[in-house]
Amino acid sequence: MYELRPDSCEALLARNSIGRLGCYSPDDRQVYVVPVSYAYHDGSIYFSSINGDKVAYLRAHPGGICFEVDEVDDALNWSSVIVRGDFEELHGAEREAEKPAALERARRGPMHWLFDADVPGRARETLVIGAIRIRDMSGRRERWSCQRPAPLPLSFAPRN
Repeated sequence: MYELRPDSCEALLARNSIGRLGCYSPDDRQVYVVPVSYAYHDGSIYFSSINGDKVAYLRAHPGGICFEVDEVDDALNWSSVIVRGDFEELHGAEREAEKPAALERARRGPMHWLFDADVPGRARETLVIGAIRIRDMSGRRERWSCQRPAPLPLSFAPRN
C-alpha cells in the first residue's frame, strides 16, 4: 500500500463526482454516512441536499465532517482519499456562484425529481448548498500485478 501525495489526492477528488459524507448528530449520538454528488474546487468539497437527517446533522455538528472518495478496479487495485473538514452552509454571493453547478448535479443525480413538471420551481430554491472546508486529507493506493508477489495474509505471517 502506498500513501498518495497531496496533489494526487486532489486529482482523485477532481476527477470524481460521487463520494461518501460522514456526519454526526450529538443529540442522537449517531453517525450518518451517505453518498453525495459533489464538485471539488478551490480547496473545498461542494454539494447540495434537501432538508432531512443529513442537513440536520451537519447543522448540529458542523465540525469534524469526514468525506471519502475511492476508485476501485478490483480487490487488489484501488485508490482512496479521506478528507476531514468543517461544514459551511453557503449564503449570499458564494451560494449564487455555486448554485448553477449544484442544480446541474441535482438534475443528473438522485434529486432529479426536483425538476419534474409537477414540482414547483420554489422547491429548487430550498436546496441547501454546502461546502466542506478541508482541514486535512490523506490518500492510499494499492496496486498489484503478476510481477509482484502477493503478501501473505496477516494470519499466516511469522510471529516474532
